[in-house]
Amino acid sequence: MSVYIIRSQTLTTDLHKNEQTQNINNPKTIANSPSSDNTQIAINSTNDKVNNSTTQESSGTVSITALSQNNDTLNIRTLISNIAENGTCTLTLSKDNSTLSFKAGIQPGPSTSTCQGFDLSISQQHITAGDWIVNITVESDTIHTSTSGRINIK
Repeated sequence: MSVYIIRSQTLTTDLHKNEQTQNINNPKTIANSPSSDNTQIAINSTNDKVNNSTTQESSGTVSITALSQNNDTLNIRTLISNIAENGTCTLTLSKDNSTLSFKAGIQPGPSTSTCQGFDLSISQQHITAGDWIVNITVESDTIHTSTSGRINIK
């Protein structure tokens, strides 16, 4: 009789809490049955649960590559570490009690993707002077991730 140890791992994501939960099964013992077709029988074990809070919610990351003010225009560019064919980038600007949200599509490349870019008119969008928190969230069939930064609008 041969005995095998198999370790499996499952990742689940709670998008509302921005938390990643990782379930790791205890090793399972599998024994070859004496039948001629080598059927394997699994012996169940309990799951251990490990919680890791991260900004990366699933495979891939997003980073802000440009965050600048050019006269009356706020320019924001990103890099997504994976190829994402469909999906949405959401930009949220927050300051004091003000929150502004903008959406853009995802532009896939040969090995990475980008948000299609955000070029916002500061005066038309009522982006006032001061420190703003910039949050970018990327959602597609293959990636759910976010990042944040800060900019001082003059």
